[in-house]
Amino acid sequence: MLSSVYPISREKEDTYWYSAGMRKHMSRFCGRYVRGKILEIGCGTGGNIPLLKQYGQYYGVDINMDAVELARGRDYSLTITQGNVASLPYPDQFFDTVYCTDVLYHQWVNSPAVALQEIKRVLKSGGLFVVREAAYNWLRSRHDDAVMTGRRFTKQSLVRQLEKADFFVLEERYLNSFILPFAIAERLLHKWYQGDSAKGFMDTTPFDRLFVLLMTLERKLGIKMPFGLAVVAVAKTK
Repeated sequence: MLSSVYPISREKEDTYWYSAGMRKHMSRFCGRYVRGKILEIGCGTGGNIPLLKQYGQYYGVDINMDAVELARGRDYSLTITQGNVASLPYPDQFFDTVYCTDVLYHQWVNSPAVALQEIKRVLKSGGLFVVREAAYNWLRSRHDDAVMTGRRFTKQSLVRQLEKADFFVLEERYLNSFILPFAIAERLLHKWYQGDSAKGFMDTTPFDRLFVLLMTLERKLGIKMPFGLAVVAVAKTK
């Protein structure tokens, strides 16, 4: 993200409807797969720390030192380090789980393939990798400019990248499927009438309560949809 975005993220990420809703979505995967020594790559300002440290020994890494300092402020007992996903500051086979949300999409990740090899290096044999990324390049918006999006993924393209890196994919699915039609409509409206494709970073809208209800309904129903705003996969080292 742009450096100016981190203080906004730290201020709002605990209560902002999308961030809170996504953590609830991801808690399903954490309960099933996250364990042992856990590395969160792209920990940002630490919004996932309360969720992840329930399941094991938490480590965080982020490329931006401003984000690292904000994340450390949440819990000074944790090991949170500045580092790059292409060259992680950890020994081989050190972690049981790597958790990575909205990292491979970034402009600063020159090669997702290189990043995945580095993630595999720090995972133990049979270690688990939980990854979530934004879906569909055609959904790019002004928000993508704020968070420096380089690419978005489909479920098929993310699975393909994982398999090329010699991961075994255990589970994959789209998330926030019920909200996707609203996201498409919003982008079209801004493009046609305001010359812009989306609202700014962490803006609120009159529809926020509706979106929270839709995210909650999707999570409770557990239906695996063929589309969504985000794609998540769980993979295992061989």
